[in-house]
Amino acid sequence: MSFLVNYLGQFSPYKLPDLSANDHVRAVGKSAHVRHLKDHEEDDFEPYLQSKNRASDSAKAKLISSYQKTKAPPAKNKTSLARDIMSSPVVFLRANDSLAQAIKEMGKKNFRHLPVLNESNVLCGMLSEKDILAFKGQSDEPVAKAMTKEVLTAFERASVPDMARIMLYERINALPIINESHEVVGMVTNSDILNLVVQTGRLELQI
Repeated sequence: MSFLVNYLGQFSPYKLPDLSANDHVRAVGKSAHVRHLKDHEEDDFEPYLQSKNRASDSAKAKLISSYQKTKAPPAKNKTSLARDIMSSPVVFLRANDSLAQAIKEMGKKNFRHLPVLNESNVLCGMLSEKDILAFKGQSDEPVAKAMTKEVLTAFERASVPDMARIMLYERINALPIINESHEVVGMVTNSDILNLVVQTGRLELQI
């Protein structure tokens, strides 16, 4: 299992949702490489076939067969993991920090989400810009009063496709990344995943 739910420092298993019906999730980053190979090759070869419009059907089939043998299949990209794209070391807040301190820290680092640790350095919440805007208290109130207390986390070994699916399903924009000792070692945001897509040209979700 690559995901856990943290509630005020206590970790419990995350029940994976059935995402088989979420076709729009599977379509993220879909490129021309996932089209049927035969159709793809015939499309590429069509201009050449048109130039040979006098050739017989058998001759066309022979030409296509020869083309297919010389064209190498596209290489499958290795699936990236959380540890490959996470931001580390982690900038974090303490539960007893003031919201004013949090706002200053988020502005200085240009972050929209920060994990919150307790005195034992255990994750106990997450503070986002939305949490701050929704909070009706004063800026001198502690972070603990405004933070989200139930936080979905991912292990370093979690695959990027799985994180993309779950973040979209849960409608969250950031995931704290933990090691086997449940220590926060990184952060993955939707921007990190989009940057991966931009760099590689695709995000293969069919794994």
